Amino acid sequence: MQLKHVGRILAALGGLLLVSSVLTWMIGAESFVKLKLVTALAFFAFFFATNWRHIGTTSAGRSSFFVGASAVSALAVLALLCLANYVAVKRPMSWDFTSNQIHQLSTDTQATLRSLGQDVMATAFVRADEEAHALFKALFEKYAAISPRFRFEFVDPLKDPLRATQMNIRQDGPRVVLTSEDRESRVSLPTEEALTNALLSVTRIERKKVGFSVGRGEARLGDTREHGLSSMARRMAGEGLEPVEIALGKDDIAQDIEVVVVAGPQTPFDSDAVDTLRRFLLRGGRLFALVEPMAETGLDGLLSEFDLAVERALILDAESRLQGGSEAMPLISDYNPNEEITRGFQVATVFPTAAPVKLLVDDPHPGVAMTQLAFTTRTARLGALPDAPLPAIAADELKADADAAAKADTPDAAQPPTDADARDAITTTDADAASQTPPANAMDSAAASDTTDKAADAKTDAAAKADDDASAPVPAKAAPSAEELARRQGPFPIAARASALLPPLTEGGEDRELRVVLVGDRDFATNGYSSVLGNEDFFLNSLNWLASQAERITIRPKLRTASRLYMTPERQAMMTFFVIDLLPITILAFGLTLWMLRRSK
Repeated sequence: MQLKHVGRILAALGGLLLVSSVLTWMIGAESFVKLKLVTALAFFAFFFATNWRHIGTTSAGRSSFFVGASAVSALAVLALLCLANYVAVKRPMSWDFTSNQIHQLSTDTQATLRSLGQDVMATAFVRADEEAHALFKALFEKYAAISPRFRFEFVDPLKDPLRATQMNIRQDGPRVVLTSEDRESRVSLPTEEALTNALLSVTRIERKKVGFSVGRGEARLGDTREHGLSSMARRMAGEGLEPVEIALGKDDIAQDIEVVVVAGPQTPFDSDAVDTLRRFLLRGGRLFALVEPMAETGLDGLLSEFDLAVERALILDAESRLQGGSEAMPLISDYNPNEEITRGFQVATVFPTAAPVKLLVDDPHPGVAMTQLAFTTRTARLGALPDAPLPAIAADELKADADAAAKADTPDAAQPPTDADARDAITTTDADAASQTPPANAMDSAAASDTTDKAADAKTDAAAKADDDASAPVPAKAAPSAEELARRQGPFPIAARASALLPPLTEGGEDRELRVVLVGDRDFATNGYSSVLGNEDFFLNSLNWLASQAERITIRPKLRTASRLYMTPERQAMMTFFVIDLLPITILAFGLTLWMLRRSK
């Protein structure tokens, strides 16, 4: 073999070494990059030494032109790949096409990160060879990409045992510590929920208390069964809310309670408890009422003062069967887009055995705002209530709740009034006589004028009306007839809210605002249904609106769920016809037409 042929072979090998050196550099083997470059230069030198006389003749041919064009194209493609890789590293982007967006941070977490007003450091005492290291790192990088105030580092507890000891890190305990200023929180699981909850705990100093009434068969916070609220109680911790149980009696609700939740009572509230709730609202409190269709709650009169009511009927929707549910389990996907609670809410919710709610008046009082929040489909209808109450409450549960309610009326449970209680009294010193009887219509009190004359007139009217109403019992809700229910067509509202501005307690003080959210069902928030679709989001959004935490009103991260296709019998028949009949016949007709056209030529 002549040397010029050997030189050409070595030149080709040199080109291959030169191109592959880029890949070698990208994987981090820099020593091999230098070796490849030196070898390639040596091969090129040998080629020029043995083929310098033929270079001009060879380069003038057509093959040289195409080889050169191919080389330039390859270099251009390589340059574009390098540029794309550089952009991907500097500005990473991802797209999540899953139905529940499970591979990206929720809008709730993103809003929390963007609103960070202080630096947060996450220190993970996790070794690089542990499975949790990759999970925590991926999660930390997502958080840091949204907020530069979130920083993180990994510490090997075996290589730095002193620091692990100083931070009180144990192998069987939480090994991720979030610190911000003088506060810290620890994380055990590499999940977005756990990390965001820890982030909130180190950036929020104050947690708002939410009181859940007990004593009348309500759903309980510590109950892990189907009708309990243990799952929702855990999620509330990540919303800056602290759920506690309270027994409503004669004593006023504690001053540190921001919201009272009445989660489906099965026995009626007595007049003392209703008056306590009324006083709580008129001092600027917030009420979240979850009322079951077949339960007598004793709250009808209080809700009517805010022009809200729950109808004595059951919502039935045949379209729910298409989603695999019962017609007594309406699927809600129509929300009021102008309300903070449901603005941008596009997740369906499920309300088992629900009743419609209604606004009693079309023209609310001055300073009062009322609106409906969620609606059924147009195909929904109303059915009469069954004779048996749903759900049945065990006797031991009712006894335990009754004991808790009775404890609220004992002298030991009563607390002496404090200066703060006196300042938060509903009436002022110039209406002591009227203060002994709660106003019969809280909306009249909410809409009271700031002027002295109008305020005095309103107090006189309210006191007179209270005296008249005190002698007359509150009539029970009358269930409409089956014929009346059958004439009504959907959509029906299933949730509503009311708010009213109140004058300040003292001259020059801040205005107060009472808020009420009413839902014709409690089961949607219990353990059996809270994780279904958007039930948890609707409950937490309502709580956050009541607690004046508008920044927390959002859609929370969802778990991975199976994708299902529900089809009506008509659609199933159409699909069968398309697959078995129409599609094969169409293909056969097309082939037959082509065959006949070719034979005719």
